Amino acid sequence: MDVIAIANQVAPGAKVAASAAQAANEELVRRHPDLYRTVRASLEPYETRFGRIADRDPVLRRQWHRAAVDALDRAVQAPGSLTV
Repeated sequence: MDVIAIANQVAPGAKVAASAAQAANEELVRRHPDLYRTVRASLEPYETRFGRIADRDPVLRRQWHRAAVDALDRAVQAPGSLTV
């Protein structure tokens, strides 16, 4: 049995949460591609590889979360800069 299967048995809610996160990501990409690119660009400095932020330090998590939120705020406030 692989690690993912074991994790799903131990914490079945994690599988549901992962599925919901994936669906939200797909919705963002489909409906708001400009905002998706904004989020990706703001998180890129924190990635260990494409799409992965390994650091679980709460201070650093707040930093990259704030970077993404600030980037979205700037994108929304700039007239004509995105498709919503």
